Amino acid sequence: GRSQSARMPCVDHASCDSCLEPGDSSEGCFWCHASGTCEMASIGTEPFGECEDPSYARGMCACAHHTSCGSCAVATNPACVWIGPAELRGSVEYTPFFFTSFATRQSMPSLSVRAGGCHPGWGFGAFGLVQNATLFNGGMGHLSVQTELVPDEYFWAQCSLPNEGSALLMMGAIAAAAAVLSALMGAIFPQRPKRAISELPLI
Repeated sequence: GRSQSARMPCVDHASCDSCLEPGDSSEGCFWCHASGTCEMASIGTEPFGECEDPSYARGMCACAHHTSCGSCAVATNPACVWIGPAELRGSVEYTPFFFTSFATRQSMPSLSVRAGGCHPGWGFGAFGLVQNATLFNGGMGHLSVQTELVPDEYFWAQCSLPNEGSALLMMGAIAAAAAVLSALMGAIFPQRPKRAISELPLI
């Protein structure tokens, strides 16, 4: 089993990175975006309790310190997207510590999420919407979780145009600028018309 002396209470982890750091000190911990706190998972069908927007797999912390769309979905954070209303679906496999030989696998109740928080992503979606990890595997029992966050909408680089709208708008602006530049170059440096083969003198 794991050394209990190495355990650090989840609430003592002040950042997402510390909360999800692999090892004994963060066993069973997950990061709740809405509250900005590190919490302890429960072994059972509702491992995240009241938290609607948990992150429990490594790699989910790069944007977690942004707690509103206004700080997350801005042009200076091109690698972050803000997830609005969403649905959290998932399944759990768990064995309580006193019934270690009986594994139970079942679906988690789906949660309607008011806001999914700030996640790594780009103009065409968020990364890491599917997470899976083993949160407990020792003296306290076993808990493996897999979840998928299904957003109704997300925002990138701004908070008014949802989903890929802002990326398409930016691509359209770039294409329009390229067309204007091409037209200007054509006006400044007109190409001399090529003579038709029939106009060429015969040898």
